[in-house]
Amino acid sequence: MKYTKYLFILLLFTACNTTPQTEPETEAEQTEIEAEDHTFKTLDITDINNQLEEIKGYLSPLEIMKIHYPHEGGGEGGESVVTTEESLGDGHAAVTLRHNNIMDDSVKDQQIVMELKKQGNLWTVVSLKTNWRCRAGRGHEDWGAEPCQ
Repeated sequence: MKYTKYLFILLLFTACNTTPQTEPETEAEQTEIEAEDHTFKTLDITDINNQLEEIKGYLSPLEIMKIHYPHEGGGEGGESVVTTEESLGDGHAAVTLRHNNIMDDSVKDQQIVMELKKQGNLWTVVSLKTNWRCRAGRGHEDWGAEPCQ
């Protein structure tokens, strides 16, 4: 009986110390997610998946990112585009594109993260998100999804 009381108290204490997950209240909150201490804006994946259906050929995750974001970088001012691919296991992959020193008066850098799932021999985009850093004096200088000024 003593053991049961202690177990009940332990379960009650544990249950009281958990915080429930709440759904986002506004559309803006639904399009921003936290990942690796960075806020991202979720992008619509309908168009890119429709393009992939029309192609009906094998493309690598890096090639799919290039369809979504074809800019190569290499412009003036040290502009560059760096793309990396990571296997997430279970038929999933993530591609991260970082566009640095963008030729824009307010946005300095942009990052796009695309998660894909392999179905048969073809890839499908399951999530697409972006964030950016503003130039000094034009807004947040850390990665975020708030507009630059």
